[in-house]
Amino acid sequence: MAKYLNQCLDSIVNQTYQEFEVLLVDDGSTDGSAQIYKKYQQLDKRVKVIKLAANQGLSNARNVGIENATGDYLTFVDSDDWLNNDFLEQMLTPVFAHQAEIVLGNYYRYDEAQQNFLLLPHTRINTS
Repeated sequence: MAKYLNQCLDSIVNQTYQEFEVLLVDDGSTDGSAQIYKKYQQLDKRVKVIKLAANQGLSNARNVGIENATGDYLTFVDSDDWLNNDFLEQMLTPVFAHQAEIVLGNYYRYDEAQQNFLLLPHTRINTS
């Protein structure tokens, strides 16, 4: 996923809301991702890397991230994702204003066959 990693990390470190940490879990990558994330780690003190000895799967990588997170809130971003520059601000606004414990948002998926983005709206959580 090195192909997308620069765009992904740029979208994270350039958020309008700036008080966050980036926990990048390298799950045994062999595609040159390390060269890319090391650059971000050197340039931005918020970027922290956890390198696993071997690929142990997405769920394990996320669990390692959770175990090492120091903040109050958590979001997951895969290496082929990128965020709008106000993503964190938009997600945290209801948290701070209404003490929300869970926040959902829409997202887009790129359809390679159609060469366009498809809006995938969030699903409402039934709270009753």
